[in-house]
Formats: sequence, C-alpha cells, structure tokens
Amino acid sequence: MNVPNHKPRLDIKFELNNQAKDHRLRVLIPTGIASAFSVSDNQFGSIKRDVVDPAIQVWEEENWDERPDSIYPMLSYVGLSNDDYGISVLTNSTREYEIVGGKFDTIAITLFRSIGFLGKEEMVRRPGRPSGIKLPTPDSQMIGKLSLEFAIATYNKEENVARITKEYLTPIVSYNKIPYDAMKLNEFGVKTPLEFSFFRERSSSVILSTLKKAERGDGFVLRFYNASENEEYAFWQFYDEIDQVYNVNLNEKVKEEVFVNDQQVGINVRTNQVKSILF
Repeated sequence: MNVPNHKPRLDIKFELNNQAKDHRLRVLIPTGIASAFSVSDNQFGSIKRDVVDPAIQVWEEENWDERPDSIYPMLSYVGLSNDDYGISVLTNSTREYEIVGGKFDTIAITLFRSIGFLGKEEMVRRPGRPSGIKLPTPDSQMIGKLSLEFAIATYNKEENVARITKEYLTPIVSYNKIPYDAMKLNEFGVKTPLEFSFFRERSSSVILSTLKKAERGDGFVLRFYNASENEEYAFWQFYDEIDQVYNVNLNEKVKEEVFVNDQQVGINVRTNQVKSILF
C-alpha cells in the first residue's frame, strides 16, 4: 500500500500466487456510507444504479432466464457518497462490482475469476440452459502469479471523482535529460524549447478524454465529456494563434463553427455528453 502525500487516495497492489480453480476473488471495502445507489463510469459519463435490482423479487414467478443480481460493470471507478463526501475505488483492470453489507455500505470489487468451463448449464443465477457455446477453458483458471492494482479515493461533494480517476490512470510521464544521455538516442534535427504550452484548461468541470492529430488535414482534435449531474461549461485558452475552431462528431465531421474570443473557446456540455473540437 502506498499513500501519496499530495493525493487524496490510497494506492494498493496485490501480488498473489493463485492455485485454486473455479472461484472468484473479491476485495471488500467498507465505506461507512449507507447507500441506496452507486455511481460508476462508462465511456463518456457516469451511471447511477440501485444497490438492489427490484426485479429480484419477481424474476422467478415471471420465469426470467437469469436472476437479476446487482453485480454491475464499470469502466474505471465506482463509488458511494452522501451529502458531504464520497469514497470510490479506482481501477484500470477489474471491471465488476457489487454493493454489499447490511446497510449497503461496502464496495465489493472482483479482482479475478477462475473459470474452467464456459457456458455451463444449471447455474444458481441461470437455471436450465447453457449460455451459448459450452466448452472447457482451462487457461481461464488464472493459475500462477498475479499482480493486481487499484486505488481508494476520498473526495468532498465539490470535487469531481471522474477527474481524480483520470489523473490516477493517466499520470504525467516525463523524461529527465541529465548532463549526459541516460540512454542511447538517435540524432534528431528538431530543437524544442525548454518550456512550451499548447493550451490551458480554464475550467475543471469536464474530463479531457483525447488530444490527437486530426485524421484528415493538419489540425488537432480535442475531445472532452461531462461526467457530472449538471450541465457544465468547458473553457480552453490556446497559446498558439488559431483562426477557426469547429465542433465535430466522433468521425471528425464538421457540425458547426465555434466562436473564438482572444484565443479562448467556451462550450456548454450536458450531463454524459461528449464534445470534440477541431482546430
């Protein structure tokens, strides 16, 4: 376990040697926050789910094929919160969680599953038929040494857990050139300035997803989204001279021109909306 002195989180790493078959290993994280719902993320936003699916009361009498357990997917975080603060689990590997406990105040994260057979019939959660193709999967038993990492973050109601997660998953990477080359590098003809800034984010309400070279032409695409429950205003300051900025879709097809004022661009972004600008 590592406790960064400048970040509101605990970094946790498991190293284990799995020799058991056909099982699931979970870690339980008590939060002390009794909850009726959880919040996790998806590709460009967040989703709120009940800790218990109400259909669990009727699935048998209505002859459902599968029991609607409250075991849900996530992309990179899941959390519980109250009116004052929240606690979330951040991860770039495991994608499954469940909220458990007598007061539904504990986050259960699936670290891994050992699966020796795919599509078995007569399961507790799926009685009767097999699910699709039925075949053995011995390599999915996850036998051997495993290394698993995740983090636990705390935050107040004013902070954005999606941004905290993004910073955890995409840390700043740099190369420190000491007086001599630490590694053998090819000769290069481009000289870069000691300091350079492409643009600056003037608001912290949206999540920067991508900055990339445009698929067509010499422009750049900046993509961002709003994972909060409210409409937010994205505000960017560019340091290079830009003549035109366009709102584009995910295929980078121009939808409309965006107003530029003194090298600054501002765009309203609705909840769970993704925006891309071309400049």
